[in-house]
Amino acid sequence: MIIYKQLFESEIGALQLVASESGLCYIGLPGTPEEIVDEFISENFSEAEVKNGGEVIRKAISQLRSYFKGELTMFEIPIDLKISGFYREVLNTVSEIPYGKLLKYGEIAKRLNKPGGAQAVGSANAANPIPIVIPCHRVVASNGLGGYAGGLPLKKKLIAIEQQRTLFNFPA
Repeated sequence: MIIYKQLFESEIGALQLVASESGLCYIGLPGTPEEIVDEFISENFSEAEVKNGGEVIRKAISQLRSYFKGELTMFEIPIDLKISGFYREVLNTVSEIPYGKLLKYGEIAKRLNKPGGAQAVGSANAANPIPIVIPCHRVVASNGLGGYAGGLPLKKKLIAIEQQRTLFNFPA
């Protein structure tokens, strides 16, 4: 098995992308130590040969560039999500949040028939291995933004990119 890994200098900083032949499996946000990325690879693909590039990563970089420019509102990248159970359900629900919209942790818990499960939704969001593409930045606390693996300034920036575009109602 081959795993592809590549550093991408984006408008928000260096992103570390990892993909299998099936799809994108990891995005390390700016400031993520390379050891964390390598740990993800060894835990999920212990026997894999790691190479640079790959078709899925090329597609991801192209779409991420368009997203940061405000030209893309929906990713069409194959995903190889290495997470299971309740966390997968949460991230699948998060994937359905429309561009430029925000949902509260508690609202997602209710959609999953887990009233009172806002904290568990937050934990699942924190474990999201593919931020931005699975838009966990669109999930907020009832009393404010809540947390974000990349830090609140990055969460605010991602929300602003989307809300500015929807505010002016630019076509996608």
